[in-house]
Amino acid sequence: MTHERVMEIFQFLREIKARAYFFFKNFKYVLSMNGLIRARDKSFEVVEWSRAFGSKAPHEVLNSLDVEKVEVQLKKQPEPIVFSSLQEFLEWLSARKR
Repeated sequence: MTHERVMEIFQFLREIKARAYFFFKNFKYVLSMNGLIRARDKSFEVVEWSRAFGSKAPHEVLNSLDVEKVEVQLKKQPEPIVFSSLQEFLEWLSARKR
């Protein structure tokens, strides 16, 4: 995962007005993309990036931690779409971009 790829994902999510939450195995913080890229705790409260991920950039976080699941909340859809892996999420994104 490169910085450029993360920015493409972020921009696409903004265009379709979606929110994505990246949950990591055995880790108490979540990376969220919803207008901003932020660190959150499991109750979705914003926390300081440095407290959650140290000095790592978003692409470094996604490369260094095991993604447990990705939840995508689409506008006007009550239930989130849940992906069991980062790869499954990326495949869904590719299909949506066509």
